[in-house]
Amino acid sequence: MTLSSAGALAAASFSGAGTGLTGGGALTGNVTINLVNGTFQNINVNSATTITLPNSVAGKSFTIQTYFTSNSTITLAGGTSLKWASNTTPTATAVTGKVDIYNFMQDGNVTYGAIFGQNY
Repeated sequence: MTLSSAGALAAASFSGAGTGLTGGGALTGNVTINLVNGTFQNINVNSATTITLPNSVAGKSFTIQTYFTSNSTITLAGGTSLKWASNTTPTATAVTGKVDIYNFMQDGNVTYGAIFGQNY
């Protein structure tokens, strides 16, 4: 990729972007996110599910999409390194047919969570 003096990008190419989908079937119980599978993780939830996030690695970011196949709850677990805005953990929509999406950014010490959107 090159940047011209006018500020335009030329010949941009991206490699190793890592966009993987996991959870082809409905997952139950505990799920551990592994970023080797990509930075987009799709989880079908059909019962109470705990989603364990990976340890914080500087410069990593990823997205988790939860699709509710039943009126079930999720818990996002990241230990003491998981931080949410205003120190408030979000409540999942947990309604059959709905989707919640969460984004995460890591700095090597902390995993910062943000709600991309809920109740889609």
